[in-house]
Amino acid sequence: MLGYSDRNIRRAFQKELGVCPKELSGIIRFQSLLRELNNGSQSHFADVAVKYGYYDQAHLINQFKRYYGLTPNQVFKQVKSKETCPFFTIKKGGNRRSYVKSE
Repeated sequence: MLGYSDRNIRRAFQKELGVCPKELSGIIRFQSLLRELNNGSQSHFADVAVKYGYYDQAHLINQFKRYYGLTPNQVFKQVKSKETCPFFTIKKGGNRRSYVKSE
């Protein structure tokens, strides 16, 4: 309808954002999952995974390791030992907020 092929759209995404549309979608989905976990969701971990479109727990764990660098189990152990949230911290600058991985 717009006169752009799939290839042209992927190329434009890669040029402007440095990732393809599917990768950006995965990043946004993962950030949404982290935000819900950080807000203290009362749901079971598997239920949260399904809510955000992960096929099963193994799929979520693989994506978690890919984007975060640790397994969920490793992160939750850190949370219990430090009683802090290692998911992300909010850096405020003017009217913008950016979410960055905590060290």
